[in-house]
Amino acid sequence: MSVVPGPEFGLDIPVFCKTCYRGNPQATAKDEAHRSLWRNPSDSRVVDKAFGQCHMDIVSRLKKVFMLPVRGS
Repeated sequence: MSVVPGPEFGLDIPVFCKTCYRGNPQATAKDEAHRSLWRNPSDSRVVDKAFGQCHMDIVSRLKKVFMLPVRGS
């Protein structure tokens, strides 16, 4: 698993796929790795858990938008 640098932070802050999408990073098979994956972490039902851990200020504003994605959209 590799660290993905972002514009606001460097390699000293680890960000992995599981950080926002969950899943099972220890799995060796794709189906197993994706078992508890959030396919759309911006879905209004999971956005706090997915992005809120690092970006709660943005999530708070996003939740006020009526066009927030929901499952199946």
